Amino acid sequence: MLADVLEVTSARTFRLLGRSNDLINIAGKRSSIAHLNFHLNTIPGVVDGAFWMPPDDDADARGIVRLVAFVVAPDVERERIVAALRDRVDAAFLPRRVIHVDALPREATGKLTADRMAALAKRLLHRERR
Repeated sequence: MLADVLEVTSARTFRLLGRSNDLINIAGKRSSIAHLNFHLNTIPGVVDGAFWMPPDDDADARGIVRLVAFVVAPDVERERIVAALRDRVDAAFLPRRVIHVDALPREATGKLTADRMAALAKRLLHRERR
């Protein structure tokens, strides 16, 4: 088994879709968190940012899981972030919630792990629901 996800396009060619733990599927469309993060971080005024896909048990009343974007962007409002993303990514991948934070929980190496993102999301989204 490969950690990469491939789409076979012919007997001799394939398309690399991304890492298996990085791909998300929303409304039958696929993207990678890395691709979305790239676009988020190219928005002027966004110092750092990352998308997070909640687990399936975090679905809304209709059973739909919505992306969340965590951003370090002191002078950029949610509306401006979403508008900029609308020009860069498919509408299915626009975050429904944009949470401003002081910093993302990066390790000393700069890596942002799934465990740390999940802990940040749990803490901040739980606070938001109160």
